Amino acid sequence: MAGATLFRSETPHCMPMPRYLRNRRLFALAALGAISLIRLMMSTVAWAELDDLSTANQEEIFRLAQQGDPSAQFRLGEMYDFGRGLAQDHSTAAKWYMAAASQGHPASQYALGLLYDVGRGVPQDYAEAMKWYRRAAENGHADAQLALGLKYDLGRGVAKNHAEAFRWYQRAAEQGHAGAQYMLGLTYATGDGTARDVAQAARWYRRAAEQGDTDAQLALANAYRFGIGLEADLAASNKWYRTAAEGGNGEAQF
Repeated sequence: MAGATLFRSETPHCMPMPRYLRNRRLFALAALGAISLIRLMMSTVAWAELDDLSTANQEEIFRLAQQGDPSAQFRLGEMYDFGRGLAQDHSTAAKWYMAAASQGHPASQYALGLLYDVGRGVPQDYAEAMKWYRRAAENGHADAQLALGLKYDLGRGVAKNHAEAFRWYQRAAEQGHAGAQYMLGLTYATGDGTARDVAQAARWYRRAAEQGDTDAQLALANAYRFGIGLEADLAASNKWYRTAAEGGNGEAQF
């Protein structure tokens, strides 16, 4: 998610809502676009260890996938999607994700939603992406729950509904998803879809910050600096600014 300063121009109870918070959905849009990149990076890390898949292992995956095993179908979809052990082919990846997703495999449902969201291997279709994100989210997939929340926040593939966005952020956040914890904190800070509660915002920023989310670290630093949602503490503020900056957050480096 794009880093930005949350509270540096705000003092409690007397200043208008910061422009960053007023434009929260623009940042959410950037976050949604980043989901596929994040997933690609994570999958690349995971698959880097599998570049040496033996022919026998590949044949076993094919065999199981053709027999209808959803885990093998998902793995085969990943192999085609990211060109691990096979020539990259997004259309064939979509076919195997669909086979597994239709059997209720949550990771495949989410992966298929991503393909429809960005138009990779299938025509771009926000409504279809929304359908598969929802199925994965209802099956407990935290990344899909975050994606669904962002969809409701932005009104892409569904009518805008900030209360629904809040609900899905909360479900993913409660599973420990750092990005969702940050978005939940931001939702409490703005009061979109729920009552504004800066103490809850600070609480969720902290949970995400402790997992290494640099946007949350920056938000928590600002909260400590101005005493928004918690007691002002310049030492703690400087600590979190420094942590965010060391993590690569450009806004925290100024």
